[in-house]
Amino acid sequence: MSNIISRLRTLFIQVFIGLLFLELGSYFATKYELLLVNSTPKIYSQNFNYPDILRGRTERDAFGAWHVKNSTYRQASNCFDITMSFNELGARDSSFNLAGDDSILLLGDSFAEGYGVSLENTSQYLLEEKIRKQVLNFGASGSFGPLQELILYKEFKDQVSHSGLIIFIFPANDFEDNDKNIWSSIDKTRYRPYFGDGQEILKPFYFKEAIKRDMFDDSRGLKSLVKDYFWLSNTIRTALLIFRDDITFNLSAQSGSKSYYYEAKEQHQTQLVTAYKKIVELADKKDTLFVVIPSAADIDAFKNTSKKDLYKKQHWFSEINNLASLKDQHVELLDLLDYLPNKTENLFLPCDSHWSRDGNIWAADIIHEFISKKKLF
Repeated sequence: MSNIISRLRTLFIQVFIGLLFLELGSYFATKYELLLVNSTPKIYSQNFNYPDILRGRTERDAFGAWHVKNSTYRQASNCFDITMSFNELGARDSSFNLAGDDSILLLGDSFAEGYGVSLENTSQYLLEEKIRKQVLNFGASGSFGPLQELILYKEFKDQVSHSGLIIFIFPANDFEDNDKNIWSSIDKTRYRPYFGDGQEILKPFYFKEAIKRDMFDDSRGLKSLVKDYFWLSNTIRTALLIFRDDITFNLSAQSGSKSYYYEAKEQHQTQLVTAYKKIVELADKKDTLFVVIPSAADIDAFKNTSKKDLYKKQHWFSEINNLASLKDQHVELLDLLDYLPNKTENLFLPCDSHWSRDGNIWAADIIHEFISKKKLF
């Protein structure tokens, strides 16, 4: 009996030492960014007490992805570790209860929400400081497209006072975010609206398999424990990416070889324009500013083509630009591709495709100057 106990003790020590070396190796591999996943475990974060942001993202409303009301969550990746707080309506902003009549409502996806940066480094917050008016942030992550922005605006436009509207357009995914044909092969269980067919483009379609959910992530137990407390989780996740052959997808997603500024399908252009025209109609003569945001791939395509303005002749761009000719409503189009700095690398997070602090500052400065020049709001 003592022999068995001795062997078990020896085995336990060997396993413990092996895991210890794996943990130490994972730590150094993470610090030198040798893995595909190089995240800092939650226990080492100053935001340790906050649950992961995936638990703060809901999908139960008609417009799909949104946030848990009156809550704060941690959002972390290889190059950022922040908190995101949501107000009484679920928007990433301070309370709207005291919003003035001159407030400006912001619609958009994760770029509007301020993915990966603290609130004071978002373009919304920086712009608010410059124009001395409250900018109500209704941006949302989670593949949030123009049809969702339309439905969300219908839901909240009469609940919060505002005199103007800013709409962020991100061609890199806005053309496909609400295409049911594309998403049918991605995930039918997500509760989110898609464009309808024929003459009923704006009639939302939902997959019958769609499930309303109170959080994006319901993981528990060992998986969550390892991810939150051990550097080893980075080694395991890297191995899984390679084993599942997801490495190619992840690398191509970061490099982004396609530019939707230039290559959007005609159907997608029509859907996007139809949704935004309806928002302008619902804005009921309020000043409206469309801000078009280039991705890193769009910037590369722009720099490497001899016909740089070719995209401006496409249906989506010309139709939105034509809204500026409305007689009874002040509508403007600001294309950030026209205002690129000499060095564009710092505009985006080093581990992600969203704006960095520098990118948000750049965007806020350009938008502020444009608003002043055009006498908007």
